[in-house]
Amino acid sequence: MNNNTLAVVLSNYELKYSDISVFLDKEERSYYVYLGIALLERVSINEEELGYKIFIGRLYNSGVSLKKLKERFRHDHRTIKKWGEALKSGDIGIIEKAFSGRKGNVKAKLEVVNYIRHHRERYLLGKKYREVIVKEVEEIFGIKISKRLVSEICKKQFLKGRDGDFLGKGREKRSIIASFEGRMRGNFSGMLQRSPFFMLRSRKFLIHHGGQILFEGYMSNYIGYERQLLIQLLQGHVNIEQSKGLCFRSIGIFIDRAVRVLREQREQIAREGTKDNIHRLYMKNKELLRDGPDKGKIFYFDPHTKHYTGQLKILKGWCGSLHRASKVLNLDCFHTISGRVCFIKHYSAYYDLRERFFISLREFDMLFKEDNRHGRTFIIDRAIYSEACLNNFDKDYLITWEKGYRGDGWDKKKRVISFEREKSKNSKRGKVRRYRFSCQVSKWKKNEKFRRIIVKAKNDNEKEIEVSILCSDPEITIQDAVWLMFNRWLQENDFKYLIKHFGIDQLDSYAWDNFEERAFEFRDKKVVSEEYKKLKRSSNKLIKNISKKLYKLKQKKKKLKQLETEKLSIEGALRLPETNKSGELRRAIAGVKRQIKTLNNSIDKLNKEILELEKQHEIIEEKQVNMLSETSKIQYLIDNSYVLLNVKRKAYIDAIRVNAANIFRNLNDIFRPIYDNFRDDHHYLRILTRAPAIVSSSDSFVHFMLWIPGTLQNYIIEALKQFIDIITQQINSMNPYKELKITLNRGPLFL
Repeated sequence: MNNNTLAVVLSNYELKYSDISVFLDKEERSYYVYLGIALLERVSINEEELGYKIFIGRLYNSGVSLKKLKERFRHDHRTIKKWGEALKSGDIGIIEKAFSGRKGNVKAKLEVVNYIRHHRERYLLGKKYREVIVKEVEEIFGIKISKRLVSEICKKQFLKGRDGDFLGKGREKRSIIASFEGRMRGNFSGMLQRSPFFMLRSRKFLIHHGGQILFEGYMSNYIGYERQLLIQLLQGHVNIEQSKGLCFRSIGIFIDRAVRVLREQREQIAREGTKDNIHRLYMKNKELLRDGPDKGKIFYFDPHTKHYTGQLKILKGWCGSLHRASKVLNLDCFHTISGRVCFIKHYSAYYDLRERFFISLREFDMLFKEDNRHGRTFIIDRAIYSEACLNNFDKDYLITWEKGYRGDGWDKKKRVISFEREKSKNSKRGKVRRYRFSCQVSKWKKNEKFRRIIVKAKNDNEKEIEVSILCSDPEITIQDAVWLMFNRWLQENDFKYLIKHFGIDQLDSYAWDNFEERAFEFRDKKVVSEEYKKLKRSSNKLIKNISKKLYKLKQKKKKLKQLETEKLSIEGALRLPETNKSGELRRAIAGVKRQIKTLNNSIDKLNKEILELEKQHEIIEEKQVNMLSETSKIQYLIDNSYVLLNVKRKAYIDAIRVNAANIFRNLNDIFRPIYDNFRDDHHYLRILTRAPAIVSSSDSFVHFMLWIPGTLQNYIIEALKQFIDIITQQINSMNPYKELKITLNRGPLFL
C-alpha cells in the first residue's frame, strides 16, 4: 500500500506504552495497524463488525488513552473501557454481554437461540413447531418468547449464515450473532454425543428412513449439506433429481438442516464443489479404508469410460462398452487391493491413459503423508503400456500385461513355478473356484527394471490361457504379482456396483465451457492438420481407384491374350484343306475379331483414365509436400468449436458417492460373515438400512424400532438382529450422553 494513500489516525509518537500506529486507507475504507514499521493487521472501519470492536478494545488495553480513543474513533469512553475489560477477562459470558451492546440482555440470548435453531423435531412438528418451541423454552429457560421471535430465528437467511437482527434493532446485535455462527456450528459438527437424534425430547413417532441410524457411527465426521447428500445416497436416491422420494421431515432428525428445494440443492452443490472440499472428502474417505492411502502399498488403477449421449460437441475417445470410438467422459479411479475406491479424477478425452495416470497420481499423492509417496505398487491394464511410460515409474512400481504378447515366450527347459488360488463362490462354507498357475520368470530384455512372467493359467473347466505379465516391484513374490493381476476384475465389479446403487455414471450437471476458455489447462500437442487429412484422404481415394483400374486393365489384357490365341487357332483350322465347316469358322473368327476390337477400345479408355488419375495424384502429392502436416491441437479444437463438460459438480458428488459406498461396504463387511451368503447379503442389509422406524425418546435413551414390512425367513431375521446388536454396541461405545437402543420388528404393527 502506498503511504500517500494512508492518513494517520494514531501515531506511535503519541503513545506512552506502545509502538502501535494506525492509518486510515482512504480508498478501501480500512484501518491499517502497524507495529513499528511492520503491518500487524487490517481492520474494517464498519462499526457493526465484531473485529472492529475487538480492535478498539485492544488499543485501549495496549495503553492508548481513553481521551484519544474517544476523540479519534468517537465512541463513548464507557463503551471503550467495557470492550477492553471484557477482552482481558477471558470470560465468554462477559465478552458476549459486552459486545452485544445495550440490549445484550434481551430474551433471545445465545443459549436460547442455539436451542431453537438446533431443535431436532422442528421438521417433524409441521406448522405447530412455534407453539411447541415457545412452551419448551419457557419450561427449560424460564423465559417467555413470542412465536414471531421463533420464526425470525428459524428464518432461511439466518440459517444460511447471513446476518439477522432478531436480538433487537440495534446494529450491535447482528455482529455478535455472526461472530458466534461458526462456534455454534462447530458444536454440532463432529461429535456423536451431539448427533441430532440424541437431541430428541420425549415423544413417539413413525419416520421414514429410520434405518439410517445404523450408519451413524460413520456419519459424525460429516457436516452440513454433504451429510444430507450422504443420507440421500444411502437411502437409494442416486442423484438430487431423485430426492423427491425422500421424506425431509424424517431425515430432519439426522441432519442440522435439510435443503429441500431442487434449485437450492443445485446452488449448494455449485458452492460446495471446490477443489479443497473434494480433497477434504477424499481425506475423510481415507479414514473409512483399512488398506487405503497411508495404510496400503498396493493399488489398482482403472480408467472407467462414461458414454456421453448428449448433443454437445465434445472430444471422442475409446468407449469399451461400445467397442468403438465415441464421445466419452473418463473417470480414472484408484482402488485398494480389496476393491475399495480411494480416489476418482475426471477427464475429457484430450489426454490418453499414459498421460492421465501421472496427472492423477499427483493429486492422489496429496492423500498420503509426504514420507509415504513412494514405493507403492500400481496394477494397471495394458493401456499403460509404452516404453516411455514404463520408464516414468521411478519412485513407484508397476504391474501390467505385456502388450502384443504372441504366446511364444514359454521355454520347456526353464524352471517352472506352480501354485493354486481359491475363491469362494457364494459363501465361506460353500463351493470354491480353483485356479492353477504355472509361471516362468526372466529379466525383460526391453527394460531390465521389469521382470517378465510368462503365465499359463487354468480354471475349473480346464480352459488354459498363456499371457505375459511385467512387474517392476523387486520385493513382491511371483505368486502375489500374478494373482493380483488376474484378480483385477474386482475393480470392474465395483464400478458396476457403484453405477447401479450409487449412480457414479450420473452426469449430475449439464454445465459446459468453451474449449477456448479452458485451453490454459492443457498441454498443447501437434496433430495432423485438417487440410492435410483431406488431401491424404483424397490421395488414398485416388490410389484406390488407380489400383482398381490397374487390376481391371490386367484382367482385360489377359482376356485379350486369350482371344488372340483363339483367333490364331481358328485361322489355322481354316487353312486345312479337308475342313467341312469353313462357314462356321469364318463366322466364329468374325465374332472373335469384334470382341478383340471392343476389348482394345476398353483398354485404351482405361489407360487414359489411369493416366488422368495419376496426374491428379501427382498434384495432390505436390500439395502435401508443400503443406505443413502438423498443427496445434488446441487451436484445432478452438477453431472447430469444441466444448468441455464442466465436471466440478459431478466431481464433488462423486466424492460423496465414494464415501457413501465405503460406509455401506464397512457395514456389509460386518454383516457378511454373520449372514454368510455373498449373493444377497448386500440386498438384505439395504432393506434394513432403508427401513422405517418408530422412534421414542426419554432423558436417558433414544429407541429406534426398525420395521421390515416384508416376509423374511427366520435365519435372515436372526442374522439382522445379530448385526444390529453389534452396531448398537459400537455407537454406544462412543459415549453418547443418551443410550441408543435399536430393535427390529417385522410383519404388521398393532398400535
